[in-house]
Amino acid sequence: MLKNCPKLQSLELDLLFSFDVEDVLPDSHFVVPECLTSHFTKCYLKHYGDTKSDLQFAKYIMENSTSLLSLTIHSASSNPLKQLEELQDLALCPRRSASCQLSFSFE
Repeated sequence: MLKNCPKLQSLELDLLFSFDVEDVLPDSHFVVPECLTSHFTKCYLKHYGDTKSDLQFAKYIMENSTSLLSLTIHSASSNPLKQLEELQDLALCPRRSASCQLSFSFE
């Protein structure tokens, strides 16, 4: 999906329904889509849960977006303890953009 949107500036993704992270990320994790290295500034992940795909996608965005200004995560986990661990993991995740602000909201 990302490789087909070279001028994508912002993305709002509802994670209520599980998805295969490979459907969204490029075939090879070594090839970063053009949008992440040029225009992409804002990402909002709604209904972020405690799935491996959600965590993997959020990390990929933070580690590869050179112009990202904000990543906002709206948590909808049924397991608050696991969710807290994942959010701490994300907070410590390296960010390619020095100006990236990570924020969380909870239901």
